[in-house]
Amino acid sequence: MQQSLFGEGGNVYGGIPGQRPGVFPGQMGQMGQMGQMGQMGQPGMPQPGMGGLNAYGGATMAAAAAAQMFGGNLPPGVTGTNDRCTLLISNINHEVVDADKLFNLVSNYGNVLRIKFLHNKPDHALVQLADGLQGELAVTYLKGATVFGKRLEVNYSKYPSINPSADTKDYSTSNLNRFGRNAPKNYRHCCAPTRMLHCSNLPADASAEMVVEHMAPHGPVLGSKVIDKDGKKQVLVLFESVEAATDALVAKHASAIGGQVIRLAFSKSQNL
Repeated sequence: MQQSLFGEGGNVYGGIPGQRPGVFPGQMGQMGQMGQMGQMGQPGMPQPGMGGLNAYGGATMAAAAAAQMFGGNLPPGVTGTNDRCTLLISNINHEVVDADKLFNLVSNYGNVLRIKFLHNKPDHALVQLADGLQGELAVTYLKGATVFGKRLEVNYSKYPSINPSADTKDYSTSNLNRFGRNAPKNYRHCCAPTRMLHCSNLPADASAEMVVEHMAPHGPVLGSKVIDKDGKKQVLVLFESVEAATDALVAKHASAIGGQVIRLAFSKSQNL
């Protein structure tokens, strides 16, 4: 189910067809030239490491623009001045985690443009995000995360971008990228992996029991809670461990319940 959805365009997370990843309405007006930072890594735009954010006004302006994404204050450990958007992720359990599953994890922190697993090191992958802020969020929150029994190493790559090739998977037009029209809200929800998953885009007749049954193969579930918000059903699922919740998100984001593609994200909520 998930495989057929990648690359179809649009954005189930509220993006606008034809809109560049990382850019949302009002961003250009709010941030002036810095609003273009969401287009970093796109064809024809300055590439990180080749002028990068300094071309748009320097580190101070970059940090101020990044802070606006979070309502005025950057999260702890995030500088907002990074201009590197390509990451090297290693110690991947490559027997379980393919490019789509890695996308499911990294896309919590930004719009993924391309992913390339290395031939000579199959547990290593390059991941290019839309801009340096998104790259910094992924490094900050995913370094040391355990995914299917392997503790990830997440670092900035020496390469500014990933060139298209037969063994590179392109997600630049994927309708599964999250940071479109609702980008400010998604930025503010960014956090390290937690025991709590937020499940949305559920069919109207979905129950908490259906969602738990869908997730249960990945580890013990302690409880769940249905939330009705603006007429849309959402479910919080609390796992026994962060590792189980992470595995469930990696495996089940963009899968289907009742014929509808679900969305999974880590929740900052500590209790049901």
